[in-house]
Amino acid sequence: PDEKKEGERYDSGRIVVFTDGSSIQIEYRTLQRAGWGAFFGKRHPWNAKGPVNTRSQTSYRGELRALMHIMATASIPTQIVTDCMTLVGQAGEMLKAREEETEAPIPGSEKDLWTIIRHQINERPKQFFDIRWTPAHFVLFYQHTNQAHRVNVTARAW
Repeated sequence: PDEKKEGERYDSGRIVVFTDGSSIQIEYRTLQRAGWGAFFGKRHPWNAKGPVNTRSQTSYRGELRALMHIMATASIPTQIVTDCMTLVGQAGEMLKAREEETEAPIPGSEKDLWTIIRHQINERPKQFFDIRWTPAHFVLFYQHTNQAHRVNVTARAW
């Protein structure tokens, strides 16, 4: 990148973005609301958040929505850091299929978002995306994952 913005982190030539999805009122399905957040750095112009605007209002859907946003808007090679192990495994399979030039299957749930994610992976050059797992609020990444979570909490309030 020509000009590094405040708080940006890079790893292996990729900008690092921390994502989070969560939901509230999970014990009452009709009241449940979910949101998502993406955090590049403090006051970074690419930080994003939003509600999950579908009938399904789960934390997993929030995590997927954050991933979809990053993959749809990334203009430079990107490393995605998330605390959702399932997401890392499923997206990792799609990234591996892209490298091998094979067609990755769409996971059984949330097919609408996974179809878009697979398309975005296949539209980018090989090795454009990387996805990594971090424990929720792990001390090394605490500041960044906590910021993504705060962005996400704001999104859920919409």
